[in-house]
Parts: sequence; C-alpha cells; structure tokens
Amino acid sequence: LNQEIARLTFPLLGLEQLADLGPPEWMVDSVVPEGNVVIFGPPGSCKSFIALDMALCVASGIDWHGHPVKQGKVVYVASEGARGMHQRVDVWLQQHDLTKWDVPDLLFIPFGVNLLDESAATKLADTLDVLLD
Repeated sequence: LNQEIARLTFPLLGLEQLADLGPPEWMVDSVVPEGNVVIFGPPGSCKSFIALDMALCVASGIDWHGHPVKQGKVVYVASEGARGMHQRVDVWLQQHDLTKWDVPDLLFIPFGVNLLDESAATKLADTLDVLLD
C-alpha cells in the first residue's frame, strides 16, 4: 500500500501527519493562509474586486480591512477584464496615496489559465517558479 501511495500525484496524510503540519501561516491574517488563493462564487459577487484589493494590499504591505498582511510577491491571473485592470489599479493606488512604484511585486497574467489542461497548468507552475523564487 505504501508503494501504491508513493505513486500518487497528491500526498495522503494520516491524522498524526496532519497535526505535524502545525498552524497555518497567514498571508492575510485570519482570512487567507499563505500559498495559492482561488476566489470563486456566482457572477456579480465582487470576486474580482475582492481579489484585486487583496492582491494590492499584499503586494504593498497595507492591512486588508483591518487584517495585517504578509507583504510579498503576487501574481494575479486576470481571467477576465485584463484590459480595464489598470484603471481599477490606478483608482486603488489613488485611494491609498500610492504610486505604481510602491507595488513592484504585483504582476498580472492577462488571460485565464485552463488548469484542466495539463500543459497550461505546467506552464503556469513553471512561470510561478521563476517569478516567485
């Protein structure tokens, strides 16, 4: 069985191993754990607005609505609306009295990535490995 598990793409953890992982490290304190983030919901539920606001806060080091952030690099996959993204960013920067030079660690992929397509998912992973190292 152990050899069978070793061949799986995803690791399987027992309860003891799960406990050994320890508490999460927060990208946005008590809201978003460090790592990859996916926001989903029905159309019109402000997903893009929330994601961009959060991305800009993490990239600039500004608290996200009272929650401290761990400042760092952010890659935003703009699945839709990439052409108007700069206008949203400009307004956010003005509201926070910042310039684009204050958020150099925010990068955009200006189109959706089909994560069900193995070659696209691999290309995204390779891109992130290069950018985030």
